[in-house]
Amino acid sequence: MLKKESRRLAFVPCPETRTRAAMTEFSTLRLVFINAMVCGLEVAATVAFTYLPPILLKAGFAESSMGIILGVGPLIGMFTVSAVGQLSDYWYEKFGQRIFFMLGLAFILSLSLLAVIFGHRLSSSADGLAIGCALLALGGVVLDYSSQVALNPCESLLCDLLQGSSSSERGFSIYSGVLSLGACIGYLLTAVHWPWGRQEEAACGAALVFFLLCCAATMSAVSTLATAKGARKRHLSWTKIEFPCKYKSVPHLLTTKITAAFAFLYHRVLLLPVSVCREVWQSPLVLWRLFVADTISWAAATSHALFYAHYVGQVVYAGQPNAPANSLEEDLYNEGVRMGSWGLLLHSMASCGYVLLLQNQLIQAYGLKTTYRFGLASFAACMFATLVVHNVWLLNIFAAFSGIGFAVMTSIPSALVTEYHADQQTFYFDLPEDEKRGCGADFGVLYVGYYLGQTVISLVMSSVVQAMGMPHGYIAFAALASLLAYHQANKVVYSHTDIPHLRASYDLTKC
Repeated sequence: MLKKESRRLAFVPCPETRTRAAMTEFSTLRLVFINAMVCGLEVAATVAFTYLPPILLKAGFAESSMGIILGVGPLIGMFTVSAVGQLSDYWYEKFGQRIFFMLGLAFILSLSLLAVIFGHRLSSSADGLAIGCALLALGGVVLDYSSQVALNPCESLLCDLLQGSSSSERGFSIYSGVLSLGACIGYLLTAVHWPWGRQEEAACGAALVFFLLCCAATMSAVSTLATAKGARKRHLSWTKIEFPCKYKSVPHLLTTKITAAFAFLYHRVLLLPVSVCREVWQSPLVLWRLFVADTISWAAATSHALFYAHYVGQVVYAGQPNAPANSLEEDLYNEGVRMGSWGLLLHSMASCGYVLLLQNQLIQAYGLKTTYRFGLASFAACMFATLVVHNVWLLNIFAAFSGIGFAVMTSIPSALVTEYHADQQTFYFDLPEDEKRGCGADFGVLYVGYYLGQTVISLVMSSVVQAMGMPHGYIAFAALASLLAYHQANKVVYSHTDIPHLRASYDLTKC
């Protein structure tokens, strides 16, 4: 019963926005401006999470404690992103269906960046160590959560605009391109030596300013697509409890409000993990297969992105993050982190160039399946090479080529979800004919896999690495997970031609 109710709530079409989107041809420049906030999100997340592991270790956190801090945000996101997607499908205000959530999450992210900046400054002194560590932990969790959950309404907005269009691959290629561009800018901010202030604080401050500018660019680009001011308003009720406009008495008002609040708390908070797990487990078969492949691939990508600079600082440069201040080990570690940041910068530049210049041609020539598998295979090869080579220049070359796999992970699954959603009758054959889904709910399922992969890395692998005392474990996991994702990619549905065989096997299993 919970499953059917959540699906009905998830699909609330926005005919006015969809009609305008179908009648509008978006230029490449316009799509870039629409996705500008995505670029800013990636800049903020890249800068923060390049420096956050070293900052936490320098502040005195153990490897396992650092893993918990980095894992709580994705864990919360895993259980709330589906609800955010469903809310954005249903929400209507005069300034737009998705924009309300985009602005709210942008405000939260800005506050969390400030918390990281001030927490790092306070943790460097004995008097403010406790407050600084608390701000770092809180800021890291909230920043991780908001920077990732904010992508859901951004991606759903793009899905709304491109739905029914023949250029969905181009639109999501631009989405992936600006995502990689944001990573390039973020890693550039971490790699350069800032002449004023502390390196970490200066880079985070510059990222905050850039993020706010990107938010302004996106808001100006989508302002004409906002829902009309006089559009009919709807009342959202997760628990089937209505909120009447007028009451005969104040006690009646208070009783109804309190009852609704407790019902909401029970159904949407206490039962939220069960609801999310059921939503993913009972999702359409094609979406479930894509979810599995995407979860494994994102676990590999997260392990590389979060800990590559840390790996270079400890393994290649033989530095120590918790070494005494101004010691040789600390200087070597800091230099290794900076060199690792240059490798991640090359990684993002290669990803951006590939997705903007080559990926569409490869898709047209070889199809989505071959292109997707090629990206995952190249990522796995680069991870295995990273394990056996300790020359920093070769490592950064392998990091650059691994950007091809990252570009594939950020574009093709999103394009497939848009294709599934545009023809639900064909792809969602295992659903009742009268049961429809909103694209926010579909992307919510995909993002659950994204968060699940990050949670596994942060909570499990950090404890394993601390027990083993070898940072090689992060890269080894990335290599093995990318191989497993390559195998799972063979089971993903890429076009209508894959449906008859899948449907036959589904009917046989059902019988």
